[in-house]
Amino acid sequence: MSEKLFIPCLRRRIVMQSSDHRAVAGLEDDFHHFIVTIEHDGHVVTDIGAQALRTPWTICGDAAKMLPQFIGLKLSTAPDINPDLIDYHRHCTHQYDLAGLAIAQAVRGGTRQYDIEVEDSETKIKTARLFRNGELYWEWQMNRSEFITPSRFAGLNLRSIGPWAKTNLDDDEREALMVLRRGFMISGGRHTPLDSLDDNASAIFSGMKGACYAYQADMLGKAKRNKGTTHDFTDTPNKLLPELHPQPLLFR
Repeated sequence: MSEKLFIPCLRRRIVMQSSDHRAVAGLEDDFHHFIVTIEHDGHVVTDIGAQALRTPWTICGDAAKMLPQFIGLKLSTAPDINPDLIDYHRHCTHQYDLAGLAIAQAVRGGTRQYDIEVEDSETKIKTARLFRNGELYWEWQMNRSEFITPSRFAGLNLRSIGPWAKTNLDDDEREALMVLRRGFMISGGRHTPLDSLDDNASAIFSGMKGACYAYQADMLGKAKRNKGTTHDFTDTPNKLLPELHPQPLLFR
């Protein structure tokens, strides 16, 4: 397949694979490249580890030390984890998400692949698409964080959709929502020249204090920018996440 030119966009690929008593989930996008592996006994998580292959901040990989909190967690396809059991704010957001996705894949077995694209826009209107196993699953039209389409979501806000989703979507749909939501939220980073800003995360993102591992009060002074780590996969979606041998994304 020859490469074609696309509208500039954020691309994110997630691959989940499960066999025997192990499940792996990996992601790669413009800013991140992580792989999380869980071991399980068919009922609960028995071990967990992570590889931080490309990160925006120097301390992101250190968040793997928080992942043992998942050990003992029951296997489930539900995409949300009781915050009383695990406080996601203390984790790397992306490693936390991958741990949950690996757990769900351990229940399902086999392989699942998501490909996300969020088009750049000079207005407040954005288009976001989610492909699952190569097929278009959702296309969203968004006005900032408010849904225009699909009609099922119209008028809902992506930042507060959680309670509605728990009532109106099944586990598969909620997982897809979580995956595309995360891609949509991080797509704004394409408009921020991170490498030209101060190295100190606290100076750049003071408004995000407490949002994740790198932005905890006791970490902010330690987080330095990993310069040169932002990539653009607009025209090369099939270069994402090669370690997990993903299926190529085909466009009609």
